[in-house]
Amino acid sequence: MTENCDCCESAHDFFEGLRGPNYSKTGLLLVLHHSDFRALTPTLPGFDKYETTLWQTATGIFLSKILNFCHLSPDDVYITNLVKCIFDRKLKPSDYDTCKLLLTEQMYDASTRAIMLFGQKPAQSVLCEKRLEDVLHKPTTWFDKPIMALNHPSAPWLRSEEWAIKEYEAAKKLLEIANITR
Repeated sequence: MTENCDCCESAHDFFEGLRGPNYSKTGLLLVLHHSDFRALTPTLPGFDKYETTLWQTATGIFLSKILNFCHLSPDDVYITNLVKCIFDRKLKPSDYDTCKLLLTEQMYDASTRAIMLFGQKPAQSVLCEKRLEDVLHKPTTWFDKPIMALNHPSAPWLRSEEWAIKEYEAAKKLLEIANITR
């Protein structure tokens, strides 16, 4: 972590993410880009249901489509709030180490069976790849868990059905590898 950055630790201490009520049946962990944390904020204690924000955004709507294609729903996933680097800077190895350590703790606490990384920052933070294109739609393992990087759901080209189908199929492929069905 850089000298002036404690975003991952702050996020970890402040809020653990969104865990759908059926998450324990699937074990599917979603890691989104930093901007999505704004959509999660109203789910903090004192607010009502998480559906009121994230699932009404462009990101949430596309995530719902991916999940529906895989016969899942938002109730079946856990969305971590980690890997939320908000600074426009190059990540250093120490940044990766911090993100990975905190995400690993959360992954084991939540009995994760598979992980989907959405966008450049999560792919960089977890898989240490400089370019999303190098790992996009390529399943691999991380701490013995199937993991795959996908485009961020708000990417403009995903508004094309042709591109969207590629994301749906990649997500389904990961779930098949992890033997996650509903």
